[in-house]
Amino acid sequence: MMHKLYSIISAALVVAGFVVPPLGHIDPSVFTAVGLLLGFKVLDTVPELAKRGTDVTLQHGNTSVSVNNPDPQ
Repeated sequence: MMHKLYSIISAALVVAGFVVPPLGHIDPSVFTAVGLLLGFKVLDTVPELAKRGTDVTLQHGNTSVSVNNPDPQ
């Protein structure tokens, strides 16, 4: 449910950027907000993937986060 909410809010921000003055110009802060929301959307999926047994690695710059599930024996 939260995945859809992040997407809907992000799309609404971009659309609102076109319809509020100045028309047709999206402020860079809107793009920053959309990027943060989509980043939180990705982070929200990590626990689900870990529960399914999927290995997950997130990397940004010098920061890396890994969730590895051992193979069942």
